[in-house]
Amino acid sequence: MARPKLKEHRRGQLIKLLSEEKQIIQRNAYIGCVTQAAMNGVREFVIMRQTGHKTIATLRRYIRSGEIFRENAAAGLGI
Repeated sequence: MARPKLKEHRRGQLIKLLSEEKQIIQRNAYIGCVTQAAMNGVREFVIMRQTGHKTIATLRRYIRSGEIFRENAAAGLGI
């Protein structure tokens, strides 16, 4: 049995949603990387050189509270 084709506008919406989800995942990974580097004691100017940030203020918007990484449900799973 052949699968029905998605209507073109539905297909476009699905592609847009998947693209947005990918961008969110990439951004979260980026924020996590910057936050972990800061938690590990990497100096801000070193992180800025890697990320391309021009000001410390902008960089600091990407550094999250370390507690969300230390105290989370996944930590208890041993992953």
